[in-house]
Amino acid sequence: MLCFVITSGVLIPASALATAATTAGPASTAAAAGPATTAPPRLQDAAFTSPHRGYGLFNLTGSKVCRAEVAATADGGARFSRPHVAARWSCDSNDPVSGITADGAGDVFVFGPALAVSHDHGRSWTRDRVGDVLALSAVGRSAWLLSARCTRHGTAPDKCQVRLLVSADGGRSWRQARLPGATVAGFGSQVVGQADLVRTSKAVGYVLTGPDVNPRGKPDAARIWITRNGGTSWSTHTVPCGLDGLTAALGVAPTGRIFVACAGEPGAGSQAKTLASSPNGRTWTVRTPCAHVIMSCPPLSFGYLGQIAAMSNGTVFLVGPRSSLLVTRNAGRTWRTVKPLIGDDGGGTSSVAFFRPRGIVVGDDQADNELPAIWHTTDGGIHWHVVHPAISS
Repeated sequence: MLCFVITSGVLIPASALATAATTAGPASTAAAAGPATTAPPRLQDAAFTSPHRGYGLFNLTGSKVCRAEVAATADGGARFSRPHVAARWSCDSNDPVSGITADGAGDVFVFGPALAVSHDHGRSWTRDRVGDVLALSAVGRSAWLLSARCTRHGTAPDKCQVRLLVSADGGRSWRQARLPGATVAGFGSQVVGQADLVRTSKAVGYVLTGPDVNPRGKPDAARIWITRNGGTSWSTHTVPCGLDGLTAALGVAPTGRIFVACAGEPGAGSQAKTLASSPNGRTWTVRTPCAHVIMSCPPLSFGYLGQIAAMSNGTVFLVGPRSSLLVTRNAGRTWRTVKPLIGDDGGGTSSVAFFRPRGIVVGDDQADNELPAIWHTTDGGIHWHVVHPAISS
């Protein structure tokens, strides 16, 4: 879950105020003996390369040392193989990795803000030092990641340059590519802004930077970069949010229509949200379902913004901490909670992905004591069934 701290009137992710933890190296080092865990592994996120095959990111909480482990599945997450340690850190620090993605050739990435890479389906891991990783996407063996470094020290607000790193060999090597003018907010030497990355092919990619955290006034627009030639050239556009935004999430429909969900300041389990859409990035339509009362606009205002996934020009799904799975089928004019309930206002939902018409959502199941679960649909989100992951010993 994304946690926030108020410092000098600025909303800052708590992870930005903690010292970055060290990620594990190769599996032989990462598997060294440590304090026994005091809680069973808990599924944090999953990355699927097909409706059935994928990888789960599990957290284990110990008395002093915490671990992130990765396990593979071939049956949609009903059962995972024996997990392997990808990262370890002191339990009084924040997680060094919170996201996972993979290609179909055995390359697996855990990231945010650190980066660890496996080339053998998650069995062994190495640390890549590329700055704070904000987003990562793999299309075949082509992997792109967004990272940021802040240059100012102390406690003053800063603009941190976003770098695009690309790999043609599944993350074995990286080179910096062109991404002109992309920045995110920083606070001293810490990255506190966010960015999103969506690729619809090896050549077509979209980068979104969210509204800045700015003590002199919060802007209400995000920025998007679009390439259609593999990053050789980019067009840049402003995305209106229709509110004082702090975060944003990006989705692109199979038709090429672009969606950006913006969200304001979170509090007490609620967060005002809007949805902007565009056919090309130049002109935008912003939908605010409840007009001027967006902070109390259920169900869209319930929970916090995480990810969105666009199925068509009208259908968009939304997940996030303390949020059930939501869907709009008219491009954001109205939203409804998916039934049966997928996630709730406790742990919520962490990720959503579609392989048309199949879809997968990871979240906490209120019908199973808030334990993590994986939901599947085979008809574009009309009907869903749930599986409860088990891990092989």
